Amino acid sequence: MAKEIDLSIIIPAYNEEKRIGKYLQSINSHFKQKKYQNFTVEVIVMDDGSKDKTASVARRYGVKVVTNNPNRGKGYSVKKGMLQGHGKILLFADADGATPIREVDGFLEFIQHKGYDVVIGSRSIKGAKLKKKQPIHRLVLGKTFFMLTLTILGLGFYDTQCGFKMFTRKAAKKIFSKQTIDRWGFDPEVLFLAKRYRFKVKEQGVEWHDIAGSKVNPIKDGIKMLGELLKIRMNSWKGKY
Repeated sequence: MAKEIDLSIIIPAYNEEKRIGKYLQSINSHFKQKKYQNFTVEVIVMDDGSKDKTASVARRYGVKVVTNNPNRGKGYSVKKGMLQGHGKILLFADADGATPIREVDGFLEFIQHKGYDVVIGSRSIKGAKLKKKQPIHRLVLGKTFFMLTLTILGLGFYDTQCGFKMFTRKAAKKIFSKQTIDRWGFDPEVLFLAKRYRFKVKEQGVEWHDIAGSKVNPIKDGIKMLGELLKIRMNSWKGKY
């Protein structure tokens, strides 16, 4: 049995050779601080069938790389990584580094000392610091998606899509073992399951940078995510959770 460590950081990545290196370097630097000298961390990059050099770039930083072949989707990659992680606490973070790794400090405080099971980053509540405003189409999509998740799933979280979410091991194993959505709509499913299983969830404002290179298509992916929200509701009605 693998030795349990303090924190697993799961990074889903698809064609991220130009962005992932900088983020991995920032992670390595952050956890070299004195306050983390007795704190063990593993980083797992989930290479989702990339067609570029994402995997080889990631390996230069001494992290574990797991490759899907073929591409399976961000949700699939996060689920697979979260279930493989050995941490007492698990974080998944987007490869572009839009949310700086230093935000992990506050998240750990909520998990370790304030009794939360899940902490999710938010760009839409008090305390969030957006260093560059999101494009108007992403703002509109975000507000629309908030209303849909509230209406269809009853979530009430202002930002379900921010790629920076932390879980206790107990919460991660329970939630991700039940996850069914493999692509962009997995975030609301994860949060729906967190509420369903009565985990204590904190939505926390984070610093966020709009990094060029997003792979989200507002119209195409927005329609897909609507269908996935309906799938989550149907799964619930059918007792699949």
